[in-house]
Amino acid sequence: MVGRDGESLRVTVCELPHEPSALAAAWGVTPLRSKFFLPDEPGGWEANWFDRGDREFPAFQTGALSFGLNICSDLWALETYAPYAERGVHVILSPRATSRATMAKWLSVGVVAAVRSGAFSVSSNRVDPTGGDCANARVSARA
Repeated sequence: MVGRDGESLRVTVCELPHEPSALAAAWGVTPLRSKFFLPDEPGGWEANWFDRGDREFPAFQTGALSFGLNICSDLWALETYAPYAERGVHVILSPRATSRATMAKWLSVGVVAAVRSGAFSVSSNRVDPTGGDCANARVSARA
């Protein structure tokens, strides 16, 4: 889940998508969207664990900043980048929880996101220092 706290932006990815509105109320944020593309593979059986989120990838506005949200594996949804370009999105935010061993491919898809959309691509990652999977990680960033 990614939410907004007034005019500031707080990006929070968590393992509780079944009741995102209750979680948002507890944290004082307004939900913006939930992850759509859920992996179903070793280290990430999210398609079995969670309900699929929003199919739409809208542009959001906070102050003068226009942004898109591609949460973790949503970053691989290449079809989302041309519409972001058409809407004039300034930045694509991509919070994720991935293993250190896969860092190069995530950096590469971030470059693709930037080139295809004409926007900055910004990603935060919670890396498991043991090299294991981060299926139950919580990532927070505040801008």
